[in-house]
Amino acid sequence: MSTSTGAGRHTHHHDQIPSVQTSFIKDVHSLVSVIEELGNPFEEESLDLVALHTKEIASPSAAETVRNAKSIGQDQFQTFNREHLMEGTKPTEAPPATSVVLDGAAVLQMLKPAAAMNFEEYAHEVFIPYMSTKLQTVSQLDLVFDWYVADSLKCTARAKRGQGVRKRVVGSATIPRNWQNFLRLDSNKT
Repeated sequence: MSTSTGAGRHTHHHDQIPSVQTSFIKDVHSLVSVIEELGNPFEEESLDLVALHTKEIASPSAAETVRNAKSIGQDQFQTFNREHLMEGTKPTEAPPATSVVLDGAAVLQMLKPAAAMNFEEYAHEVFIPYMSTKLQTVSQLDLVFDWYVADSLKCTARAKRGQGVRKRVVGSATIPRNWQNFLRLDSNKT
């Protein structure tokens, strides 16, 4: 089912587009063909591990690893848990982040204008310095703003909070006294 929300936006699941469906059907036919040629893999009595698409037999050590994957994983988990969490004999460190995604609306709510008199001062004294500190530790920074679909639950909840005052955002424009009221209106954030 394909539905449109205007402006060319479709709301159906990406797996429902014709090219994905065609590819899926091709894959199913290919799998059926292999099963018809080799027989049902679930009725196989051999201990060989066979790749269905190439018909190659894996080495005995690879087959043994696959057969024991669950117990190998459980052993590794128990060892990690004991060494890193229970005994603390090995440090637990997360790999360094290379990118950060920030919620734009949350950032604007958090970064109050303070002493900034206009939007240019806000940009140079508050917003850009904050973003610059985030960029010191990562190579990519994405600032994401969401939007609200008309008649959605979230849009209805926001409407109950009230509307702000529409203001043209240009560098020389004065910062509104009530920052939260100003940010209530989506068009002030775009």
